Amino acid sequence: MPAPALPPRVSVVLTLYNKGPFVAEAVRSILAQTFADFELLVVDDASTDEGPAEVAAIADPRVRFLPSAVNTGRPAAANRGIAAARGEFIAFLDADDLMYPERLAKQVAFLDAHPQVAIVGTCVRELRDEDQIVCWPTTHEEGMARIILGDAYLHPASMVRRTLFADPGVRFDENWRIPGMDYLFQVAVCRRAVFANLPEVLGCYRRGVNNFRSGRDARADRLQIARRVFELLGWPASNQDIDDHVTLTGYLPDGLTVRDIARIRRWRDRLLALNRDHGLFPQELFRQEVMAFWHRHFHRVADQGWCAGLAWWYHSPGRRMAWLTYLAKVQAKRMLHRSGPGHAAPAGEMA
Repeated sequence: MPAPALPPRVSVVLTLYNKGPFVAEAVRSILAQTFADFELLVVDDASTDEGPAEVAAIADPRVRFLPSAVNTGRPAAANRGIAAARGEFIAFLDADDLMYPERLAKQVAFLDAHPQVAIVGTCVRELRDEDQIVCWPTTHEEGMARIILGDAYLHPASMVRRTLFADPGVRFDENWRIPGMDYLFQVAVCRRAVFANLPEVLGCYRRGVNNFRSGRDARADRLQIARRVFELLGWPASNQDIDDHVTLTGYLPDGLTVRDIARIRRWRDRLLALNRDHGLFPQELFRQEVMAFWHRHFHRVADQGWCAGLAWWYHSPGRRMAWLTYLAKVQAKRMLHRSGPGHAAPAGEMA
């Protein structure tokens, strides 16, 4: 009687829902890996397009197709893949993304060499009108310093030790049906899992109309995500705090006032105080990340108006003189536009 086949070292989980134009290319990029000891689980979530047929047409014994009669949502589909996985490591890929040939080999080698790390991601090339390289923090400390502001790694470029899922409570939230499941999982496991990222481009990430976020109100989604983040961390935050946090992370509303900006600055400082009280993130790295987010928004705020830009500058440590120069140029351009041919200044307003 032949001995049972040994489980593969890696299980690749690819969730599929109506990504027919892309899924065959995604599957082939996995099958072309230089690391051969893997299985591929394609978890279909009741697709209504040609995606399942595209997968069925690829004859490879490493591919396991897991269909569903009803659409359950991406988190539940990912959890079905995790439950079916037999590998020591679980790698993830979205059905419209690509792996470069050495991704699995390099991630397995890294996890073998760093047994304390539970999750490792990579840099990716974003496929837009122009390709853009995006990377995440290489160390756990840097990832933790960022995680309350954004992703510590890119989920569809990640590989995870299956032992992390030994606790059945460590799963994607199946009740979450809007974008953000990947990020919320990171927040949920950040106290028990060590993160890392390889500083190499080992895949492609596709944005566009095929993306789950496409056509949605990004700020409204982000408000719900941020509210859940603070619940997971157990940090107190009012509805106004959540709104200010979402603004700080880059989802700026139009028409920011001087009063709004003073309030956002108070939230910025309270974030630092909350971390000092709870001791969750490396304090100096966290301060640097929070201030980096604050500083990177100045030009967008200044473009809303002189008063908003001046208030953002006033509440910024260091008060960079170059920002005042930018404000002066923006104001001069605005006044020049207003005084152009055919423009009459409103009563009480200087042209």
